[in-house]
Amino acid sequence: MAADPSSVQDSDLQLSGNTGATVTGHTLENGDTTIHFTLHMDFGGTLTASIAAGAITDQFGNPGAAFSGNYTVEGPTPCLWSSGPDLPFAGTRFVGVFFPANGKFYAMGGRDVNNIEFTHPFEYDPGSNSWTTKSATYPDNHVNNMACSVLNDTGTDYIYCAGGSEFTGQTTSGHVFRYDPVADSITTVPSNWPPGDNGTLPGGFTVFNNKLYTLGGFDIPNGSGTNQIWEFTPNPAGWVQKNAVLPFPLGYLPTTTIGNLIYTGGGVDITGGVLTDTNHAFIYDPVADSISINTDIPDATSNTRAVNFCNVMYVLGGNFNAPTNEVQIYDPVSGTWSVGPPFAIAGRNFAADTDGTNNIWKAGGYDSGLAIIATMEIFNCPNSPCAAPTPTPTPTSTPTPTPTATPTPTPRPVPTPRPRPTPHPRP
Repeated sequence: MAADPSSVQDSDLQLSGNTGATVTGHTLENGDTTIHFTLHMDFGGTLTASIAAGAITDQFGNPGAAFSGNYTVEGPTPCLWSSGPDLPFAGTRFVGVFFPANGKFYAMGGRDVNNIEFTHPFEYDPGSNSWTTKSATYPDNHVNNMACSVLNDTGTDYIYCAGGSEFTGQTTSGHVFRYDPVADSITTVPSNWPPGDNGTLPGGFTVFNNKLYTLGGFDIPNGSGTNQIWEFTPNPAGWVQKNAVLPFPLGYLPTTTIGNLIYTGGGVDITGGVLTDTNHAFIYDPVADSISINTDIPDATSNTRAVNFCNVMYVLGGNFNAPTNEVQIYDPVSGTWSVGPPFAIAGRNFAADTDGTNNIWKAGGYDSGLAIIATMEIFNCPNSPCAAPTPTPTPTSTPTPTPTATPTPTPRPVPTPRPRPTPHPRP
């Protein structure tokens, strides 16, 4: 019996399971006696496809029977968040840095549950799945809210850190130092970040072309956000203030580099010392020194990191007043936002970074109750979704539906968007 084409919708085929499947289209074939549904699948696993009784009618208006079928789909293992080992001490306002030269993740700076600044870096080794407190000592205690990234000087990689604050006096420093994880040594770099010497914390930060960029910041004495963009070159060490400025003064902006452009998503408006999360998103071109307003991030957030994972931007939780576990993802190719797999423990001001292909690490920070924690979580993709093959899944159905599924998935976390809100700062 032929189906009534007007009664057939993509949504008639309901899907469940862990393959991340969605219906992307349908066609009627064989004189409308067969309905061919096309699916997109992110991963391998189990899939149940079903059609409710009466969802599809034949050409005379008679309802089709219910259908349900279970399938096993071959494909990559899903990307998942899981627990990692706790930090050596609970702490917050670190900077997380992945160091490619040795494949390890570092929590730089930060402070403990008594708001006493840490004096040594913490190193996470993915091979042994363990943390170590390193011997190198920070040059001073202005190690909260720093801007830290990997830069190369004369062929050697270092973790450079700029700016930062200490809790008790609420003062800032423009200090710049670099950490050599291989030698476990810290050296002061004689080229301070200028705003840091005048009471300002760095806002967003990222690296492009072996230069460290800071975007915006928190002017603590005046209780306001800033709009300046600064560029640091490691050799000869020096800072240049760029001509472009943020369209709105902001602090604590999640920021990352994808290709030749720098992307932001969120950040706090700071007015009279009051911090309010925003939805602002910008694109900065460091070559042209120009900035433009991008599509707003769906849920306002701040006080967290954005990372480049497979050439899309992952904004990890954050939100100053109501820390979240939401992962908001921006695809610069499609220009759209979506939501990825959430992590278990909502939080902000944790150490976070990625290797760019298989792992994202986050550790410590404030939880949703604003307690300072030691918990670590790891987002792992056993098969990197960075190079995704073309999908060919084809469940088919007739009006007395009998679909046949031959799905071949495309590995890539493909999430979907949702909404959220903004105590007084102790940076």
